[in-house]
Amino acid sequence: MTYFYGFLVLAVQVYFAIHAYRTGREWWILVILLVPVAGALVYLFAIWLPDFERQMQRRDYRTRPWSSPPPRTVRSRPAQTATEPDDPAQKLKLLKQMLDDDLITEADYEAKKAEILAEM
Repeated sequence: MTYFYGFLVLAVQVYFAIHAYRTGREWWILVILLVPVAGALVYLFAIWLPDFERQMQRRDYRTRPWSSPPPRTVRSRPAQTATEPDDPAQKLKLLKQMLDDDLITEADYEAKKAEILAEM
C-alpha cells in the first residue's frame, strides 16, 4: 500500500510538472519536485484549478454557441459625462445602460424608473 501512495504522489508531481512546463511556468517545476506533496497542492489550488475553470467556461461556450459568452473581466466603455441629463428619455436610457453593465440591480432599476416616470 505504501508503494501505491508513493507512485500516486510521483504521478501527480510529474503531471503538474508537465503542466507547468507546457504553460510556461518553469519555476513551478522546482516547487513541485522539491516539496512533493505541499508543492503539488499549492500548484493545484493556485494555478491548475483556475486554469481548468477558465477552460471549461470556454469549452462550454464553444459547444453552446447560442448561449452568452463567459463574463469578461475587464469592460471598456467610453467615459460618460458626470452631469445627469435633464430629459427623462435620456435618463431612462442611461439607467438601462447601467443595468446592462451590472452597475445597478434590477430592483434599483425599477425603483429609479418609477421615480423618473413619476416626475413626468
